Amino acid sequence: MINKRQIIAENVFKRRLLSLSYYWMIFAPFLLLIISGSIAYFASKTVAKNEPKIAVVAQPKIKQAVETLLLKDDYQLNQKLNLHNHEEIKRALAKKKVDGVLLIAKDFKQVSYFYQTGNDKNLPTQELASILNQLKSSLVAQSVGLTAKQWQEITAVVPFKTVALKQGKANEANKTSAQIISMIVVVILFVIISSYVGIVGSELGNEKSSHLIEALLAAVPAKEHFNGKMLGVIYLICFQVLVYTLVGGLSYLVLNVTGYNGIIKKFQLSKLWLSFTPQFWIIIALIIILSLVFYILLTALLTAYVSRVEDINQISTLVTFLAMLPYVLGIMALSAPNMLINKVLSYVPFTLSGPMVVRLALGEVDILSGWLAVIIMFVSICGLYYLAASVYQRNALTYSNKTVMATIIQILRRK
Repeated sequence: MINKRQIIAENVFKRRLLSLSYYWMIFAPFLLLIISGSIAYFASKTVAKNEPKIAVVAQPKIKQAVETLLLKDDYQLNQKLNLHNHEEIKRALAKKKVDGVLLIAKDFKQVSYFYQTGNDKNLPTQELASILNQLKSSLVAQSVGLTAKQWQEITAVVPFKTVALKQGKANEANKTSAQIISMIVVVILFVIISSYVGIVGSELGNEKSSHLIEALLAAVPAKEHFNGKMLGVIYLICFQVLVYTLVGGLSYLVLNVTGYNGIIKKFQLSKLWLSFTPQFWIIIALIIILSLVFYILLTALLTAYVSRVEDINQISTLVTFLAMLPYVLGIMALSAPNMLINKVLSYVPFTLSGPMVVRLALGEVDILSGWLAVIIMFVSICGLYYLAASVYQRNALTYSNKTVMATIIQILRRK
């Protein structure tokens, strides 16, 4: 017996695999990541270039001490340049051998920083003043017989920390982790949802708007046709996940082999990973998958009312807008995770991928609450699937000149 649903699913899968737009959809996030990383890299290089190269003019002992402190703080120094008077300083600045000259005279009784007007480098005067004040105090302490250890004890900062006794109180580290995780979850969902919303709308809407669905439903029942389309979309998602897994694995191996694994360490992903339990990450993964399925079924439900090609873009725009809500609500939850609205929205299928993820990462809710949200999402998906399949079956051959929203409002009024 021919499995018509499987044939439809394979047709959707193979047809999309032969489309360049599908591969653009897959690799566009990587291109965006590369562009963002490149911008950040060049921005850091630009900041480094704006740091001035400094020469120090002082007595040998003081000069050595100052240069040691400046090098420790990653300042650029020209230690080979020996300057003795104002004329030599002016010539060195004019010839751009250095960007600034720090002149320390009479044992810190007179300190000047020379630079040439029109120089676009940063002026580190405040930072230099702070370093020189510390150095002067240290030298004065030595002159009166204090040891380095004694001086460290005198100038040591009093250790001060806040201790939250309330269980689940989020600290700054948790807030940072929650912000990173929620950002990753929302970006992943938004990129994938915005892509597959268009695919689902195209697969279900184009056939109806062109009246091709009439011939197809003569050979395949409407529900089987709907299930085949949804199964084909699931195949595409699985293929995309497989591609991302392979690309991620190969990138990790290449970076390790070529010695650029320091790039990975800078992101501190291992630290982030170990900050939470395996159950936490399982719940996060399930929330991503179930949210994606939920929005795909929502698109299918709304597309079932489509009669015209122009309505497909309206549906895509509406669902993509809804997919942005978890991001906004996640930001709200970061500042007020226990506000009543955030508590409620943590269990609403449309929005839980934002507030629930944040509240879990902050430790404001336990793992059981996360599992409850997953169960609610799963039950909602089951209900949404039967509703979408039923609506598609009833409306597959129904046409209207009204917009999708007008049609839905008219149906709701009837009920």
